[in-house]
Amino acid sequence: MLGILAIFALGIRAHWIGKHTIFKPPLGRLMTWLGGIPVNRSVPNDLVNATTEKFEQDDKLLIGIAPEGTRTRVETWKRGFYRIASGAGVPILCAALDYRQRNISFGPLLMPSGDFDHDFVQIRNFYADKSARHPEKFHLPE
Repeated sequence: MLGILAIFALGIRAHWIGKHTIFKPPLGRLMTWLGGIPVNRSVPNDLVNATTEKFEQDDKLLIGIAPEGTRTRVETWKRGFYRIASGAGVPILCAALDYRQRNISFGPLLMPSGDFDHDFVQIRNFYADKSARHPEKFHLPE
């Protein structure tokens, strides 16, 4: 919720990805107006394909994605955010809500090289000193 408030406070028109079923009436139009992009998670690669297609339609598109893919602790991050950026030819901008420092910070723009392991070193370095609201639910993979 804090991230959404920060986006509005900064005047950023951001989009988000949601399960396709929440885009049906009666709330479907509202979800789209709020920046939602529907994806069918039961269809392989629909997330990457639908999002890449949106980037082709809108050169000012900004999408916020939690790479963990969930609100619970995971040992490895999903790579969809990287595949989307690679497929669309757009940079990745890391952002963090640092609860220890009580600030929002942004990392450098990272243009995916196609080598996730190499690029993830930069992503990891950005998040290494950030503190999550619930540190027990956050894990930064090696």
